[in-house]
Amino acid sequence: MSTPETLTRELAALDDALAGRPVDPDLADLAELAILVRDERPAPDPAFAYSLDERARRGFPRTAKRGRAFTWPKFTLPALGLAASVLLVVVIATSIPNDGGGGDESGGSSSAAKSDGTINTIEKSGRTAEAPPSSSDSAGGAASSSPALAAPSAPHRYVERSAQITLATTPRDIDGAAAKVIAVADDLGGYVASSQITSGEGGTFELRVPERRLQRALERLSAIGKVRNRTQAAQDITGSVVSVRSRLKDARTERQSLLKLLAKATTTNETTSIRARLRIVSRQIAAAKAELRSVKRRASTSSVSVTLEADKDAGGAAGGDGKWSPGDALKDAGRVLEVTASVLLVAGAVALPLGLIALLVWLAARQASHRRRERALDAV
Repeated sequence: MSTPETLTRELAALDDALAGRPVDPDLADLAELAILVRDERPAPDPAFAYSLDERARRGFPRTAKRGRAFTWPKFTLPALGLAASVLLVVVIATSIPNDGGGGDESGGSSSAAKSDGTINTIEKSGRTAEAPPSSSDSAGGAASSSPALAAPSAPHRYVERSAQITLATTPRDIDGAAAKVIAVADDLGGYVASSQITSGEGGTFELRVPERRLQRALERLSAIGKVRNRTQAAQDITGSVVSVRSRLKDARTERQSLLKLLAKATTTNETTSIRARLRIVSRQIAAAKAELRSVKRRASTSSVSVTLEADKDAGGAAGGDGKWSPGDALKDAGRVLEVTASVLLVAGAVALPLGLIALLVWLAARQASHRRRERALDAV
């Protein structure tokens, strides 16, 4: 049975271990157990912890009863409803994707989705070659058309996407084209993983861009030079994510069990064996976390391999003879008008709700000022 002196020493050892101070050798096991238990404790929300500390510092004061609540003028309620409706319409209108018919600019390529989670599209010299659908695709399409055989909603899928593009431009434009390739990665929130450039001859780039901006990256890269080859691929890696998550969950469960066994251990051999296993499991958890981050990063970013080739006959972006015809001028003018209209539409979508909010604030302030003047006149 523990004496009061023993209990006092153990409590002091716990405080020292949690504070990072050394403890007596005979209490090292208790200190290590306290640190392991502390690492497993749940972390409270920072905002809740801060508010609780502030209330404790003030001695948990009672909330004072407020006076008469401020009431909005009657005419502002319909205005608020109208503003909310307009804002909802604007958000819905701006969030609808505009795919322009679904497909890339060059050659109107399409993607063939397979049941095994892979997508392959190959473009070369303006032609598109797609893998024919398998027999399982046809059977799956027939089965999915039946309401009775409708499958439940599938879980979130993780897809790794990649692309390769070969561009040709004149030798004197190689340096400028290389700068544009780097600018595309920077503008879209990506980065250049590797690059090799030879002035006047060509170069290679390995870009990483956000997965949702892969098509925009390919469109902008296709405008830099003449597209000689373009390839896209996608691979479903959901199985890898599920496998890593399962291993991480199992390792965490095992660590919880080992901690409970360590708390109940009575002999030195049991304690030593459990600690050794805990170290192994901790390394497994760290490795699983790193692997999970890596797999998710593969799904959230896409790799784009860009090859620049020098060709004296490649004149300009996707051009064949290097001449600027009236048709090209007309296309450029249309593109400028399209971009201008898009900018104006976005600016209007942002300015309209802000203007309505400002109008409501001004009307409320004006009516409040009018009421203050009326109260001042009544007091006189």
